[in-house]
Amino acid sequence: MFLVYVLIAVGILLMMIVIHEYGHYVAGKALGFKITEFSIGFGPKVFGRTLKNGEKFSLRIIPLGGYCAFYDENGTEQTKEFKSFVDHAPYKRIIVLLSGVVFNFLSAIIFAFIFLSVVGYSVPTVQSLAIDPVTQSPYAEQLQVGDVVQSVNGKPLDIMYTWTDAMNTDTSDDAQFELIVVRIVDNQSTEISVTVRRKSIYNSSTGNSYKGLGFNAGNKQIKVSGWKAASNSLPLTLKFSGMILGSFGDMISGKAPISEMTGPISTVTGIAQSAVVNAQILLLMLPLIAANLAIFNLLPLPALDGSRIVFALIEWIRGKPINREVESVIHFVGFVVLVGGVILLEIVRVIT
Repeated sequence: MFLVYVLIAVGILLMMIVIHEYGHYVAGKALGFKITEFSIGFGPKVFGRTLKNGEKFSLRIIPLGGYCAFYDENGTEQTKEFKSFVDHAPYKRIIVLLSGVVFNFLSAIIFAFIFLSVVGYSVPTVQSLAIDPVTQSPYAEQLQVGDVVQSVNGKPLDIMYTWTDAMNTDTSDDAQFELIVVRIVDNQSTEISVTVRRKSIYNSSTGNSYKGLGFNAGNKQIKVSGWKAASNSLPLTLKFSGMILGSFGDMISGKAPISEMTGPISTVTGIAQSAVVNAQILLLMLPLIAANLAIFNLLPLPALDGSRIVFALIEWIRGKPINREVESVIHFVGFVVLVGGVILLEIVRVIT
């Protein structure tokens, strides 16, 4: 089953990249750019077709990438058969470069809608109560197994305010939380107010203690209407984007190790491992990966769309480009460093 999920994960990653490159393709065609090849995958060609206008479409053997190649992207061709990519107006190039990001972000919104429509959101349930080894009574005596948590500190749990969000509102020791739980009493659902505190909970299975609220939580899925799924798709995508930006910020500031970044292989295996536990994770990963790819490509790092946009903006402002050969070298070195970094991360993950 793991292998099946690996193949599905590869397909998801490839789909995201194709969406990104197709954004470049659509904008390029609309603005009159000469496109030489649209490739799905890297490496040796498995299948290829050339249209009458000279555009090549190819399927290549390594399904972890792809590209939309424009004619003379660096402006270094000696013979100008067509107008090179860099000879187009800076604003047009910026539109083309941004279009991949826009397509990824729009697809993230669509995928968020699919996720919410199919899965909905979850609220915690009390699966079991932790027992104090000294008193032999539950740490959270007001709770009962089967209770479903509806709100925390007066705020209902929903799509945009999850159990994790609620627990992060106050991470201090001995933090107090007012829970509204639904409990079955005499075959009737009854809302009950419960107060719990974060405290040191003894784990009898490991012999260690951890900070918790005195119960082990399960998940109860809540279905949502089509309208609610649609109206929350953009906010949820923005929330995911904020989380991703926060992660990048933590790595840049040193709060999080750079090793937390994942390459394509680690991403695929991570998705597959999670899907083995819960197949619904695949639907959650769709908007996350789409938003992640959009944000990553906007970073002003050499070889990425963000860097190329910066160069186009500089040219637009100053009225002339930075030396094309210098820019080409910067992007080439950036690409080598980026690929080398990804390979290094994958090696480190394997050996550690």
